Amino acid sequence: MRRTRALTALALTVAMAALGAVPATGAGTAPPGGEAILVAPPSNTPARSSVYSAGTGLLMYDARVEGAVWSSMKDGSEKVWRGCDQSFSWDFSGDSRACQVNERTDTADWGPLLIHDYASGTNETVPGKAGRSWVGPFTSTRVLATEPRPDGGLTLHLIGRETEPRKDVVVKTTEQVHPLSGPTVSSMVSDDQGAVIWYRDGAGSQRIGLVDYATATMRPLPLPEGVKGPWEMDWPTLSPTRVLLSSSKGRATLLSRADLRKVPAFAGAREGHFLGDWLIRWGEAIPLKGGAVRTLLPPTASKGVKGSDGNLYVVGGSDAAHWGVHRIALDAQGIPRATKVRDIPPGPAIRSGLAFAQGHLAVRQDNGDGRSLLVFKSSVSGPVSVSRKPVWTCDEGSTPSPECSGPGWATGDGRIVSFATSNYPHNRLFIRDVRPAGTVREVRLDGTEWDGHRIVTASGRYLLFEASRGTARRLYVADIDAGKLLPTPAPNTATALWGSMLWQPEGDKGVIAGTDLRTGKVTRRVNLGTGCRPHQLQATAEWFYSACSAAGASASGYHVPTKKRVALPDATTDIAVQLGDGFVVRDYGEIYNLRSGKAVREFAPAERVYGDMYTVDRFGGDFAYIGPDQAVHIVGVTGKASALTAIDRNIPASGAWSALSPNRWAPQVWLSKPAASWTMAVTNKATGKVVRTLTGGEVRGLLQPMKDGRETSGGFNLPDGAYTWALKVKPADGQGAELALSGPLTVTGGSVLGGP
Repeated sequence: MRRTRALTALALTVAMAALGAVPATGAGTAPPGGEAILVAPPSNTPARSSVYSAGTGLLMYDARVEGAVWSSMKDGSEKVWRGCDQSFSWDFSGDSRACQVNERTDTADWGPLLIHDYASGTNETVPGKAGRSWVGPFTSTRVLATEPRPDGGLTLHLIGRETEPRKDVVVKTTEQVHPLSGPTVSSMVSDDQGAVIWYRDGAGSQRIGLVDYATATMRPLPLPEGVKGPWEMDWPTLSPTRVLLSSSKGRATLLSRADLRKVPAFAGAREGHFLGDWLIRWGEAIPLKGGAVRTLLPPTASKGVKGSDGNLYVVGGSDAAHWGVHRIALDAQGIPRATKVRDIPPGPAIRSGLAFAQGHLAVRQDNGDGRSLLVFKSSVSGPVSVSRKPVWTCDEGSTPSPECSGPGWATGDGRIVSFATSNYPHNRLFIRDVRPAGTVREVRLDGTEWDGHRIVTASGRYLLFEASRGTARRLYVADIDAGKLLPTPAPNTATALWGSMLWQPEGDKGVIAGTDLRTGKVTRRVNLGTGCRPHQLQATAEWFYSACSAAGASASGYHVPTKKRVALPDATTDIAVQLGDGFVVRDYGEIYNLRSGKAVREFAPAERVYGDMYTVDRFGGDFAYIGPDQAVHIVGVTGKASALTAIDRNIPASGAWSALSPNRWAPQVWLSKPAASWTMAVTNKATGKVVRTLTGGEVRGLLQPMKDGRETSGGFNLPDGAYTWALKVKPADGQGAELALSGPLTVTGGSVLGGP
């Protein structure tokens, strides 16, 4: 007996037509902000597939619908039937599938059995009856069932189908049959002649017996020598004339099916399928009369099923690219041969976890024979697009590697961070520069040697994380560039990090205070307008997200420039929420756009996404999720984005100009979103003359003028003296004004190295 479940995700066109599936409002439609799709490559391991039964077509498990798909062996057409989706799926036979219409409850008996023929598209209902339970096996004329007796035992019945004139035949037995578990017995194997069932006898011992449909009898079968019970056995193997009972714990028993007398077992007798004078077992053909074993398929082949034509249908192949269904049949000389009847293309590589910032998208990918951390580059202006090839990779192969684990969290300055998930101590933080030619380094955050670490968020050089030991939790903030901890945030308090600002509630009236991590002082306060102390808090660009209770009460976004609070639909549970630039994404991938001043449900994936299967680019404004087909979807959001700002900076007041000096002036500016280009002018303070100009192109996160710029005027050095600098940065998305920064600079050590 099998229980199956089917989803609508990537169903075949015919499956969707059969379902009449209608997506929820706003789901499954094209995102209004545009979309780019990163298709997953084929896996290097074979697709997960198995043959349930074979008639004129193949009934198989198909990952596209997570259920059964029938495909014609004549023309390749496919059909999906949904009648058993919410029922107990009893069995498959030839082109048919049978299932219980409604499951038994404490107050209702088993309902009728529904049998669907995929080839003809017809349904047949076998009537139920008070107390009747379906065992599972069915043929073109009959179904095996049980009915209770007053003494607690069961009577076996063969229930006739529409083409069978005898509608109810009692099966004669030589001993009492009692339920194995639940209301009935269990079927182990079956064919058109009968079935082997697993039951309890009158003394309560577990037994197996052979039901013969033609004579309507059930005869007990002996257990293989050395086997204590059916639970230690292989699945029995049936042929028209033989019954093979075997186990790895005992000697095989071979019986004549006609009279159950023992006949000599052959070498290699174990669970498989009889085909003429051969036993087919996992791609090998074992001759019953002795001789050499023949290899029909690689050892990766499945056990397979017997088809209505008497041949065996097996899934296998040499590798993922040559995987398929093979028919094993006897040739004119009675020798088994394998012929491929259907290709099974490899499924997609499995993807899990996303990290997204400044248009750099990291995803973990399992190719079947090895895992990798891949980073792709998406567009930051114009229509949403993404690079087809990764710009950075970390391959760990088949052995787990903490350097490649994750993906972790994107910091917004070209790095991905994650804690080690194995090998103590857990306070090992891996920092990956995911830009081309980027490297990986490790930092140990001493003082946090607890059992587990969870990153809450990251922004530039700062990391907010939680360490745990049992039920105890503690928040920490770290400077990952310096490799040190900063003062610990207030415990048990909603905390948000954006740039160099750490935000926490101040009082119970909706006010939050921002601590500048560079100085440790509170430099800003914002009233979120909720009138309550936030239970949840997130910050990004010009926006905050807060909720005042686990039930989502007063969940809202807050736009700082306009001082406007945008209420969100209340949630009945504490669902996950991620804040982007003017939008929030809730489980299960629903985007609520806040940029217009109202919460508008702008988009939701056709299939729900959970956990790390979706994320937002807090530094760029896009949303990404992994679909059921393992494709990564990057979705744009409509409306006006926040202005470009500097969310953190490290700009020394003095330094040498020359790159040869160890004390070279090295300003750093962390940007809130990508920049298209920038210019920095250096002016002599005494003369007012611009003496040096540096320019640069696209910047994603961290702007370092002296490292990434091109000097377009003057020489390679500046004399010692007093200067001023002015930096102008253009946003890549073209929205908002240029970012303008300026400040003083004292050049020291320049004349030693020479200058103009």
